[in-house]
Amino acid sequence: MFLMDNLLSERIAYKRSVSEGMGVMEYNDNKAKNEWSQFYDELSGYLGGKK
Repeated sequence: MFLMDNLLSERIAYKRSVSEGMGVMEYNDNKAKNEWSQFYDELSGYLGGKK
C-alpha cells in the first residue's frame, strides 16, 4: 500500500462547478484547478498514463 503526496480537499468550487454543469478545470477557481491537476498528474504517473 502507498499513500499519494497530493490530495483533494473538499472545496466549494467542486460543488459549484458541478451545480453549474462544468468540470473543475472549466470553473474559475485557480486553487481548485491546480489541486486537481497535481492530483491527476500523480495518479496518472502511478497508473502509467500519459498526459
